[in-house]
Amino acid sequence: MKRHALLLLLAAGILGGCKGSGSSSVGGLDNGNPYNPSGEFTVLGMNILEGQVWELNRPIRIEFNHPLDPSSISFGSIQIRPLDPQYSGSPVTGTFEVATGQDGRILIFRPTCPTNATNSDGAFQPGGVEYEITMPTGKATNGTLLRDSKNRPLSKALRRTFITPRPPAEPLFLD
Repeated sequence: MKRHALLLLLAAGILGGCKGSGSSSVGGLDNGNPYNPSGEFTVLGMNILEGQVWELNRPIRIEFNHPLDPSSISFGSIQIRPLDPQYSGSPVTGTFEVATGQDGRILIFRPTCPTNATNSDGAFQPGGVEYEITMPTGKATNGTLLRDSKNRPLSKALRRTFITPRPPAEPLFLD
């Protein structure tokens, strides 16, 4: 009986990882802070690893140790931009949402999917373009800091870079 339970657990772990979306877990950054509604407001993890190839339609998922203040979520408090000067005039577009069922601690960015033949009118440009996601900290008076539900600003800045796929060697889209 124990062997069957172990096999079921192993199968669930293997099958759960087959989708490749990274949406069911938050990997990458892990500063060791458990969920804790008191104390400093920090990032627990993000599903982007430094320098990772990131599909054009893949959501970005960030877990925090406190529930988020939805009114503080914007492209000012979570900055996503191309690092290549050739694309500096191409703003990253998409939507932010707070995941349901996670006590308001998980933020998901859904990039705008491209609709043209060259896949160049979406949030991210294809072809190995490097992007940066940052979440600033500090004393901002213009309301551009990410805050938790008790109005505490993010206490530690986050910066991560990623690269868009280079077709045909790398798939442009996550299935």
